[in-house]
Amino acid sequence: MFIFIPDDYIQCLAEFRPQFLFVVPSLLLFLATHPKVTPDLLSSVESVLVGAAPASLQLQEKFRHKVGRDIDIAQGYGMTESSPVTLCTPFRYDQTKVGTCGLLYPNTEAKIVSLTDGSNLGPHQSGELYIRGPQVMKGYLNNEAATKETLVEGGFLRTGDVAYYDKDGYFFIVDRTKELIKVKGNQVRTHDASVLLFLPSYLYLFVIVKKRIDPLKLALIQIVTGGGGAV
Repeated sequence: MFIFIPDDYIQCLAEFRPQFLFVVPSLLLFLATHPKVTPDLLSSVESVLVGAAPASLQLQEKFRHKVGRDIDIAQGYGMTESSPVTLCTPFRYDQTKVGTCGLLYPNTEAKIVSLTDGSNLGPHQSGELYIRGPQVMKGYLNNEAATKETLVEGGFLRTGDVAYYDKDGYFFIVDRTKELIKVKGNQVRTHDASVLLFLPSYLYLFVIVKKRIDPLKLALIQIVTGGGGAV
């Protein structure tokens, strides 16, 4: 499937009866709310792995309600440059850690690097996530400059994601390094100024940065609904 076509996906569920689903949160929401996706279509599914973004506890419970049983849902993190998985939760984990992308995979190392001075940070301190392990790429084909920028000293891969880890080793992605706004010299994550809304009619979500007369930059969110209106 090169593009997502709801009816084709539903047909695949009916025809192939999968035991495992790899989804993003928007697809999990689709499965939990679409009237054509019945509990019978999901009866073969034993476990789900969510990637790309965290699935909220509310969304997980909505999906379990559709399925009609306590199905296992894990969350993971990876990127093309890491082949791709580097972090993943167990299928059963402490639900107080909802929002985590998991623990380090075996033979994988990570560190959190300060966005201001490049120092290594401890638990519950946000910085750029660096990854090292046997699954990390050797480099970009015919692009030495990009390779040197992404693969740094010690063989670590710069992910470009802002993250932190807790005392138990669970990692949480909070933003992208390229989506930081300067506010009077301070770095502010757009995540702090944004709220993701699960609206059945929304089409696009725009984050617009406008500069006022003073140095303060404000992040404004415009939601364009399916009917063409704006909020």
